[in-house]
Amino acid sequence: MKHWTKITGKWKRWVRLPLLLPVLMLAWLPGLWGQCNLVCNGALNAPLQVAVDQSCSVTLIPDAILEAPQICPGAKNLIVRTTGASSTIVAQGVDLLTFDASAYIGQVLSVTVTHIASTSFCVGYIRVVDNLPPVFNCVPIVASCFVDTDPDVIGYPNVSDNCDSQVALTYVDAVVQDTCTSDTAAIISRTWQAVDNVGNVSLCVQQIILERPSLDSIDFPRDTLLGCTNPPLSPDSLGRPKLDSFNIRVDEICDWIMTFEDDTVAVCGTMGYNVLRTWRIIDDCTNNERSRVQVIHVRDTVPPQLICPPNKTVNALPGQCYASVLLPLPQVADNCDSNFGISITTSYGAQGMGPHPFVPLGQHIIQYVATDVCGNSSFCTITLNVVDTQVPSAVCDDQVIVALPSSGIGSVQAVNLDEGSIDNCPNQMYYKAKRQSAGACNNLNGDDAPNTAGYQEWFDDSVKFCCDDVGSLQIPVIMRVYEINPGPGAVNPAREQAGGDLYGHYSECVMTVSVQDNLPPVFSSFPDNNITVSCSSNYSNTAAYGAPHLSDNCSAIVDTVTQINVNDCGQGTITRTFTATDASGLSTTWTQTIHVVNDQALTSNQITWPQNYSSYQCATAISPDDLPDGYDYPVLPQGVCGDLSYTYHDQVFTVAQPACFKILREWTVLDMCHFNPDNPSAGGRYTRTQIIDVFDNQPPVMNCPPTVEVATNANCNGAQVTIPNVTGTDCSNTITITNNSPHATNHGANAGGFYPNGVHQVTFNATDNCGNNSSCTTTIRVEDKTPPSPICIVGLSVNLVYSDGENKAVVNAEAFNGGSADNCTSNADLKHFIRRAGSNLLTPLRPIPSNLIVTIWAINLLNIG
Repeated sequence: MKHWTKITGKWKRWVRLPLLLPVLMLAWLPGLWGQCNLVCNGALNAPLQVAVDQSCSVTLIPDAILEAPQICPGAKNLIVRTTGASSTIVAQGVDLLTFDASAYIGQVLSVTVTHIASTSFCVGYIRVVDNLPPVFNCVPIVASCFVDTDPDVIGYPNVSDNCDSQVALTYVDAVVQDTCTSDTAAIISRTWQAVDNVGNVSLCVQQIILERPSLDSIDFPRDTLLGCTNPPLSPDSLGRPKLDSFNIRVDEICDWIMTFEDDTVAVCGTMGYNVLRTWRIIDDCTNNERSRVQVIHVRDTVPPQLICPPNKTVNALPGQCYASVLLPLPQVADNCDSNFGISITTSYGAQGMGPHPFVPLGQHIIQYVATDVCGNSSFCTITLNVVDTQVPSAVCDDQVIVALPSSGIGSVQAVNLDEGSIDNCPNQMYYKAKRQSAGACNNLNGDDAPNTAGYQEWFDDSVKFCCDDVGSLQIPVIMRVYEINPGPGAVNPAREQAGGDLYGHYSECVMTVSVQDNLPPVFSSFPDNNITVSCSSNYSNTAAYGAPHLSDNCSAIVDTVTQINVNDCGQGTITRTFTATDASGLSTTWTQTIHVVNDQALTSNQITWPQNYSSYQCATAISPDDLPDGYDYPVLPQGVCGDLSYTYHDQVFTVAQPACFKILREWTVLDMCHFNPDNPSAGGRYTRTQIIDVFDNQPPVMNCPPTVEVATNANCNGAQVTIPNVTGTDCSNTITITNNSPHATNHGANAGGFYPNGVHQVTFNATDNCGNNSSCTTTIRVEDKTPPSPICIVGLSVNLVYSDGENKAVVNAEAFNGGSADNCTSNADLKHFIRRAGSNLLTPLRPIPSNLIVTIWAINLLNIG
């Protein structure tokens, strides 16, 4: 709860003061900020020095730049930019700004300070400086006195800089050597200097302690094997003794003495020798020593370089199946030995260069071996081909006849087409053949290359013939005789072309072959013969009785002649004659006889008679064609053959309750093949009566005349009315039509007569023989069609009477009647009405003019005006 104290009589003003202070402050601050003028330190030619920190970053606050930061209290925006023509923003922030200055060391940057509330700003300049030197971490190193103390070998100290990632390192060594009594041979004090890219310098001293090693730790060079051609024998090539993987040096730090001496011993004649290199190492402080003999074997380990002559092809001697061969020498060179040996061996058993007689045809391997004094050897091989370039002389059989077997495919081996072909190597002749025209017998002789596009038919071991060739006496066939084995099966033509292994090794001849078919067609199996079938079967389909099976090596044509001698009653025979004839004119004949008998007579129970039928349609829709299945015609059995027929006769009864009328349809079915007119009771004739009841539940459809309008006569008491007869349609041909008019002359289909004035409704009724009723109504109007003759009084005046706040006059229409009259209505019964001329009855007479034209009309009692 707040308590208020009244100090004066004007306490209400103190209550309002807290509410007014914010308003007064808001009014005063713009004036205060209007006096806010920021002044920045640092000019372009005299910038403030701003040092980077350990991370090479610069942190700025407005107070570091402003001359008097207290003048403009509140948030201030800082923007750091590069100077120059292409100034870019380095960083920006509010009241505090930190940025990476590694790229701006030594550069002058501008700093814009903006008082956010008043938008007053100033620009100062700073120079980014790096005053922090690199930082060292020098770790002592302990190593053997034979170590290479180069920093690239033993390593560099760790050094880092806040801004420079690659400081410049230099060093100076101070070496202090110990006496022989110390385990330490020397201590190197390595003073390192690091300078960053702005000249800040750091120093560090690293201790490198070099220890005296033990002679037991020496690794002497290993024995080695060198070739005899300019062997590298110097220790720089074959190795020196090492200590801790470093070569042992002769210097003053380790106080060791090292010597070596070589002794040479010849081996392998003059082609090799051994160098015995004795190493001695003496510790000058202890006079202890170690020695080791390094054996350097210099040998001829490289075999002779052997270049074989090219492969050699030799032709067989004329008329012979062998050759005489003189082998060529190879080219041989050796790195050390000029006195090498060459040996030649052959796969056919001979040695040396030759000449070698009786070298058989074929491919032979020749091996050359070269061996130097030190036993190094090399070998190479060539191929010697002894070829028969004398092609055979092909001789073809001049009369070849091929008789096709039962399969219809005849084949002739290529070797059987030969008639004395000769060759210089008679035991090595090979035969292939093919038809001169490819693709015969539906490609029977191919396809010899199924994976190659198109059809391929090549020379093969045999040639095939087929039925298509029968009768031809000139079928050209090519036979080829090869002197080298082409192998089994079809021969790829590429082998017979230039570059192929069969090229130039065959000859060919052409002969003609005739193909004969001497086997007549043969019926190998037969259907039943002399069979008896019922006439009820479908004997017109004679294929159902089978056919003899035809066998022929080639296709034959079977001609079938069928003679059907069956009378109308299904009695008789069927004769089928089969004649097979092949392309050579050879034929075979066989006859089948089929006896057809009528063994089934029609019986009454085989007939499906039409069922009795009830129709609700007119009598014109009851013929058998109009009735549904089962009610239309008798159905005769399929198994009964012969001359079957049926007919019907109708008897119509017009009175047959409850139907409108009844039809007795008598059906007669006659089997002429089993009906004997002289003995009708023996069967073949059958009758059945079908009852058809016709029901009619549809009333007649009537056609009443339209409304009849007639003018009354001169006496105004009525008129003679003539109207057309009312008609109707019905399933029954008999319709009775009546009317109920009391004015009609008769009460039948015509209601004409004398009708008094007025509107009369006449109803007609139609009844058919089945008791169905329907009715329709016609309107007859007898009217006075002559209008009254109105007579008006002209110039009638009335006075206006003020009533209900306005002046008005009420005029009766009768006041304007000047003697209107009508032919049928008395003057007293006429009714008069008035209206303003050109308006309707509802138009009010306002405002009332001084002269008003009105229309008056009269209506008679018959409403004709």
